[in-house]
Amino acid sequence: MADARGDGSRRWIRLARGGPVGCGEGLSQFVACVQTGTWTISRNAVMDCGEPDEAKLTKTADGALGSVSGFAVEHGSMERVRFLGLRLDMAALFDAADGFVSSSAWEGMPLVVGEAMAMEKPVVATDVGGTRELVGCAGIIVPAGNCDALAVAMIDVMQQSAEQRQALGRVARGRIAREFSMGARANEWEALSRTLVQMNG
Repeated sequence: MADARGDGSRRWIRLARGGPVGCGEGLSQFVACVQTGTWTISRNAVMDCGEPDEAKLTKTADGALGSVSGFAVEHGSMERVRFLGLRLDMAALFDAADGFVSSSAWEGMPLVVGEAMAMEKPVVATDVGGTRELVGCAGIIVPAGNCDALAVAMIDVMQQSAEQRQALGRVARGRIAREFSMGARANEWEALSRTLVQMNG
């Protein structure tokens, strides 16, 4: 389990799907987040999954700077970020993580956030698309484009005790099961259909 680590570190997972979303403004915000002073003094680490091959840290010839998909970063500032690429063992990676972060610049209804919640992971996510409606009170929502707020929220979550994070994770899973499962949605559609039949009866 994630909390079995004895070094006091906390591990986040970030998953980008759909190429242009992960490689554009969402990735840019994430890179900026892990370069903030608040983040660099923390013990947080990130497993970043789903990015294409070009989304890797590279050094320039002088070694002073690097880039992630074209975004300049300070040398060494990404040392606690592991770019894992396309993975098929997401359940195991979710299980190894202490929390989930979404830095998306835009979304529809982010299924990956729901997956993280179903895996009982505390969520920090940007306020885009239907994310706020999905997360509710089971995580922290920050303004899109505000890398400082994203970093502060992630660190705030990881400063909670393991019991507090696990409790938040249970709230998240309960919200998914209660409001967003196939059964819950089927019941809502059935109730709506009955209401319409009665109104037109």
